[in-house]
Amino acid sequence: MKKTLFSILLLFMSICVVAQESRQEILKRLMDSKDSIASDRELQRLVNSDQEDQLSLAISFYRMKNAPAKVDSLQKLAGQKFPTGSIAYNNAIGVFSKKPNYSEKVVMAEEIKKHFQGNDFTYLDRLLAIEAAKNNDCKTLKNSYNAIKETTSGIPSIPKIVEGLLVNKTNLSDCMKEIYSELTIDYRNHLKSKLVNEEAPNFSLKDLSGKEVSLASLKGKTIILDFWATWCGPCVNSFPGMQKAVDKYKNDSSVAFLFINTSERGTEDPTEKLRKFIDDRNFTFDVLVDQKDKNTKKYAVSDAFQITGLPTKIIIDKNGQIRFKIIGSNDANDFIPIEITMMVDMIK
Repeated sequence: MKKTLFSILLLFMSICVVAQESRQEILKRLMDSKDSIASDRELQRLVNSDQEDQLSLAISFYRMKNAPAKVDSLQKLAGQKFPTGSIAYNNAIGVFSKKPNYSEKVVMAEEIKKHFQGNDFTYLDRLLAIEAAKNNDCKTLKNSYNAIKETTSGIPSIPKIVEGLLVNKTNLSDCMKEIYSELTIDYRNHLKSKLVNEEAPNFSLKDLSGKEVSLASLKGKTIILDFWATWCGPCVNSFPGMQKAVDKYKNDSSVAFLFINTSERGTEDPTEKLRKFIDDRNFTFDVLVDQKDKNTKKYAVSDAFQITGLPTKIIIDKNGQIRFKIIGSNDANDFIPIEITMMVDMIK
């Protein structure tokens, strides 16, 4: 019996892989095809199919071809042919997001949940929670956040929800203050689970003025290292929030920020490029340059800290121990200084 079940499971897995590969192969064939008649015939077959995933393939093709009008018409067709399907659901989320009136959004969210019963509404609840936070709607915020926590940890949603609350930070009701406290406690507990205790490798790099700066010279301080590159969108998008964090600690000599540029593209020595990049945006960052070694073709400091993605923030305590290593960045610039403060306070 166990063998039979195992065989069925393997068959199911193999079918899933084949289906995934065939989808990719169909898209590639259509994109690479030189025979427009054959391509049009196959696309028409996909559009006329009674299976939603086939129509989804056609939509993906026209999206890759940058044909928004065709994508729009096929999405409307999908809504008619598969009114409770995933394409119609995503379309509804899109309409919800564009509604300017908050009260209308609350009503539409309920309508979506009734119409698309059985779907995962985590993303919808996240959007609704953020809007509720901005509009001082405590009941909807509580319900949405609790719904999110039933299906996920809720952690990825917290930065944007808190940012929404901060829109009205001088006028929060007791109920909203209670939720703010719950959100920050949940996020702090999440950060506590990320604590490590590893010795930080020493390094010495030049800043944009040519001065050598070593990690050893900053021992006794809490140090925030931000590994970044100009081509890294999430890095640059997080900089307004990081500037707020730098400003918050500018008079605190026990905390230092170092923005380590690494894996930069387009020039052997990016110093001048970086100076212009920082000056043009009025950031007051202490930038260090981790250049590629001409012999090893490696970035010494990035390699020493085992950086696998950008941005990466390393938080080092006053004893020279790495306590946090955070890869990636949230998109809530008003929350970034709160997150930095939480980590700094935990290791002081």
